[in-house]
Amino acid sequence: MPLVEAGSWRPSGAAGCRPIDVAAMEVADVMRVTGLPRPEAKIVRGDVAAWLSEMLDGLARIIAFGPENKA
Repeated sequence: MPLVEAGSWRPSGAAGCRPIDVAAMEVADVMRVTGLPRPEAKIVRGDVAAWLSEMLDGLARIIAFGPENKA
């Protein structure tokens, strides 16, 4: 399992957000939810989105998704 960059998940997790929600949020929403200034909110959102992408890619390698994989 990949790691989120140090400290990037903490503000979002403390606000009760799921990683997929953070990745989909606008920077202004991340700022509102976490109380972070714009530069930090952009970094946090980017770090969480990168982690989520890596996590989903890893899961796709071990779990068959899609209609072509139905039994």
